[in-house]
Amino acid sequence: MNVKRLIISFLILLPIYFILYKIYIPRINAFGCFDDCFNITAGYFINEGKILYKEIFFNHQMLLAYISAFIQNITSPINIFELVLKHRQFVLLFGFVFNFLLLLRFGLRVIPFIFLFELTKFYVFGDRFLAENLVVYPLIYNLNLLWEKVSKRKVFNFDYILAAIFSWFVIFSREPFLPVSLMLFGLILYGRFNKIKVASLAVFAILTAFVLLKVPISDYYFNVFTINQMNFSGELTLPKLLEAFFYPIYLIASSERNIFRFLLLSLSFIFIFLIINFVMRKKYKEAFIIFLILGLANIRSVAPGRIFYDAFHMVPWYGLFLSSIFILLFDLKKYIRPVFLIIILSFLFFIPNSFLTEKTDTHKELIVNYGNLMEAGNVIKTLSKENDTLFLDGFDELIYWDTKLLSPYKYSWYTSLMPNYKIYKDSRLEMFRENLPDFYFGSCKQSLARVLPKEYLSYYQRLYSGDKPSCIYLTKEKINEVSESQWIKIKAESNYELKNEILTEDTLLNY
Repeated sequence: MNVKRLIISFLILLPIYFILYKIYIPRINAFGCFDDCFNITAGYFINEGKILYKEIFFNHQMLLAYISAFIQNITSPINIFELVLKHRQFVLLFGFVFNFLLLLRFGLRVIPFIFLFELTKFYVFGDRFLAENLVVYPLIYNLNLLWEKVSKRKVFNFDYILAAIFSWFVIFSREPFLPVSLMLFGLILYGRFNKIKVASLAVFAILTAFVLLKVPISDYYFNVFTINQMNFSGELTLPKLLEAFFYPIYLIASSERNIFRFLLLSLSFIFIFLIINFVMRKKYKEAFIIFLILGLANIRSVAPGRIFYDAFHMVPWYGLFLSSIFILLFDLKKYIRPVFLIIILSFLFFIPNSFLTEKTDTHKELIVNYGNLMEAGNVIKTLSKENDTLFLDGFDELIYWDTKLLSPYKYSWYTSLMPNYKIYKDSRLEMFRENLPDFYFGSCKQSLARVLPKEYLSYYQRLYSGDKPSCIYLTKEKINEVSESQWIKIKAESNYELKNEILTEDTLLNY
């Protein structure tokens, strides 16, 4: 690969990512904490010496937790804003590196993909520190590589090695994309075996063995496979599978009315036209491969046209969908391509009320979406000492990171699906019985599964924020350790104070 191509690829991407940085970074506080905080807090616990799966509940594959631990180690963020910022910057850097690689390897056909995907992924939370937002790139590389093979163009030795590494990365980043990753890898290797294909399989096997040796297998299997099978196996119904494989058609009948659905609907008509064109040209194998890959990438499909929140499950499908459109488009005659390219890319400029034109207030969004969390963290930090313990009863997990306190709970945190399982509920009660946390944060979300057990009410007192009861509780023993200056400080800075109150079951959820 010549130096000229390296320089041109870099110069193409540099202004694109300058614009992307200006667009996405001011929005890092939008929507507040989400599943990305789950990955980040797991990374924090890893850095504190806890063992993933055995001492940290984590019902996802392991790589995002370890990546977060690495980010936190090398960047040492000083507050929650910086913590979120560093992770969003990593997502941008990861995308830059992969798009650079895609551009180097596959040339012109990935340029319109980069433009459209990067400037619209915000609608499916594509800018956040989520596994879906990282695995989309290696999946797209392997899809384009498979197309090189199907089109009987040269596949290089390094392609097979990269395909193995990327397949491994996808599989151990997010479990729902195991089928599509293995299918792509299998199709890339399909055919007469030779030394480089054996080497590719060996690389995949070595990397797989490496990560599996890093975790306690029985705990890993229970967290990732048993828990998810019990909770999400009901999603794999025939109607859901039909929706996964015929998603562009379902989009036409969707009742959603938003900008992103308008974009997807327009792209779906173009995609259907291109697939029909391939079938009419008797390219059945190529059309079937695209159909199969997109369906397998969409087994956790959300309602067609949905945006934000659960729509992040769609990021890999959306990326592969866009990439497929441009793969099919560049297979058309050269005089037809510009017409479709102009139509598709014009969506960026004519979509009404696009987020690209919205004004945002980073500071205001930080206060609105993270303010309560930061306030609670500041109060607990002010009143605590280094070896104190904290238990968050099911939410706002970043408070662990903010206070730098650990939980006496056997599995580090009580979050996500944990209240649904006896093993985790019993361990929670065991913690209260044998190792009472100095600080308890909870009993304010109207959830009976996450309320301070009545037999331990007499051990705690609750802080008030003005006249309003807060989520923060201290043991009476801890209260006796707090100095007058500490009480004065939380009153002056956050208007928190201790009031004489006898906690009962009736008053507990008076929030």
